[in-house]
Amino acid sequence: MSGDLPFRRHLRMTPLHSEVAAESRTNDWVERNGFTIAGHLDTPETEVFARYHRATLADISPRFRYRIAGREAMDCLNRLVTSDISTLEEGHFGPVAFCDENGQLVGEGELARIGATEYRLFTEEEVLSWLRRNSTGFQVHAEDVSAESAGIELAGPLAEAVLEEAGFDPVRLLQAGHAQTRDLMGMPVAVLRHVGDVFEFWPEEDDAVPLWRHLMQAGREAGLQAIGERTRNLVRIDRGCPRMGADYLGALSAVSGDHVRTPYEMPGETDVDFGKPVFNGRAALRRMAVQSAARRIVALAVDDARDLTFAIVCKGEHQVGVCTSIAFMPETGQYLAIATVEAAACASGGLTVETEIRRELAVWREKLPARIRPLPAKR
Repeated sequence: MSGDLPFRRHLRMTPLHSEVAAESRTNDWVERNGFTIAGHLDTPETEVFARYHRATLADISPRFRYRIAGREAMDCLNRLVTSDISTLEEGHFGPVAFCDENGQLVGEGELARIGATEYRLFTEEEVLSWLRRNSTGFQVHAEDVSAESAGIELAGPLAEAVLEEAGFDPVRLLQAGHAQTRDLMGMPVAVLRHVGDVFEFWPEEDDAVPLWRHLMQAGREAGLQAIGERTRNLVRIDRGCPRMGADYLGALSAVSGDHVRTPYEMPGETDVDFGKPVFNGRAALRRMAVQSAARRIVALAVDDARDLTFAIVCKGEHQVGVCTSIAFMPETGQYLAIATVEAAACASGGLTVETEIRRELAVWREKLPARIRPLPAKR
């Protein structure tokens, strides 16, 4: 009997897979954009403590990266996104959102201006086909350059100490919102610095392993810890940042319009600049701007440390929302969630979640209080 599998198995590994695997004490792996990446490398408590009190390193290679270049690149992108990117200077980056003609979100990401006529767009979901369709008529070229590089995230309050030990002072001294290419160990590396001591490195594929090893070695005394996607996801939920594909669906992929969101339903403030004369969804968004959104994406907390799961959000006996991302925060002994909730129900409190609680073999249901959390400072 042949030992061949009756199906073809597709397993995509990032350029850092072997380095991350060497740090793993759990053999916990998850899928992200078709890649196999670490879920947890150590206990959740260890990883969370390192992220909030020391420094962490993570493989973020599965993010999509697009190169958009050409004489009319700025005009084209300004037509697609809701904010005004004409003020984005070279060597800087910022958040962007792009909508369809109905004002519904196609996606979100970060846009970096690399040169006078060249940009890089970083997204969690694939948007290349949409970019190309909507750039017709402009002298611009959009291409997926994700395979040309790997991604490393260095984060935490001691991230700058790690960079100083590594000899990367030019990176350490970058201001938040800057995106520049630096020569690190003789290798060209694109670096982005976020608010809250979060640095992204995008080396060429063959340079990723030497850079990872150098940072790990430099950070040992600072307690640098490699972490997986589950801890990064917890940090995202703690910050109240929804993710397309998890907390809402993009306008191009959703079957039901109930699962698509607009900028006015997102937490915080999505920049919609009506000072621009023309951009995708402008007319629809203008109408929405004078109305109250019927629902909101909010950050919730449930103050209970028991082994439980939940999804339905209620007010009294009526369901008013659903939790889409949930994580337990070891530091505070509570569950954090991202949820879509009816706007009217958000105003006066009194929310509960329907939980399923387990203790050994026993299972029972219980309603627990849930509160809307103010968005924390980025960290």
